[in-house]
Amino acid sequence: MKKNVSVLFFPLLIVGILIALSGCYAPQITSAEVLFPAKQKNLSAQMDSVVLVNKSYLPLEQRNKTGVRYVGSYYQKSPQYLDSIISDNALYAFAHNLNIAPKGNTVKDDTIIRYNIADYTFMQPLPPKKVSRICSSTGAGMIISLEAFHSFDSLYRYTEAGYYVSERKTELLTVWRVYNRGESTAVYRSFLEDSIFFNAYGYSRSDADAGLINYKDALYEISYNSGKKFLEEISPHWQEIERIYFDYYSKDMQKANKYAAKSLWRKAAQVWRPVAEQQKGAKTAYAAYNMALASEMAGQLDLAMYWLKKALSIRPDNYYFLQYQNQLQKRISRQETIDSQLAG
Repeated sequence: MKKNVSVLFFPLLIVGILIALSGCYAPQITSAEVLFPAKQKNLSAQMDSVVLVNKSYLPLEQRNKTGVRYVGSYYQKSPQYLDSIISDNALYAFAHNLNIAPKGNTVKDDTIIRYNIADYTFMQPLPPKKVSRICSSTGAGMIISLEAFHSFDSLYRYTEAGYYVSERKTELLTVWRVYNRGESTAVYRSFLEDSIFFNAYGYSRSDADAGLINYKDALYEISYNSGKKFLEEISPHWQEIERIYFDYYSKDMQKANKYAAKSLWRKAAQVWRPVAEQQKGAKTAYAAYNMALASEMAGQLDLAMYWLKKALSIRPDNYYFLQYQNQLQKRISRQETIDSQLAG
């Protein structure tokens, strides 16, 4: 008798597991690059052709600002004016992100016009005649000028959990101005401050010091951030977002799970849609939610809201659905701003 009960138990257990799985879902995270509007006044009307100016450049004989570097077992000043050497990188970062922006803007001739700091009074704008001359000679409609680039480097040493730790803090202040062809004064100005931290651990002080990123490389990284941030102030740009979708473990949904894992949203939607068009049930709610996400990934924001409202009509208190509703509403609002900026 015991043997017969045992024989029956395992098939029933498997059936129970399959029934349970048929109603199980699991949230998954995906990401995508989407458009964000310019954070400040939109200046894209003349950004189809831009020339870059660096007013933070010094001739070699004037590069007397000191940095800090590690030599042997101690730190000493470095007779190298890193700001002047690396400031171009902020403009390169701006140019790279401008060239992939949605309006198809381009940097004129992919070059930087450099002016020695001594040529102009510190932080004074370009003279109107100089602006006119640059635009006429290059054919550009806009000048992006990096007018200040000042870094600050701090080094800290301490112990933590039996390890020696060396920490570098690099700070950067950049000042930018925008000039339009035919206008006598700058149309926009921005001050950007940023800081970046690096740590290195070692069994000895020299090991920790040797493993720490050097000042020059840290400055390259933070200068790229500055150029990218300035671009985001004045132009629509791409940013990564994260979203949640749901794997639903039932026979008719397995294929959609595989497509979604590969971000093949159109194919996944072909599986989700028949389920989402049903009238009720948890599976219908999650399929409708997934249809909303697939619609958003296709740029069809109104359709995404349609499917999300259907999901909420079945599960009005679902935390994930409500969170996505807030995210989608914000994106629809941003898209209205982007449309006006791109139209300009």
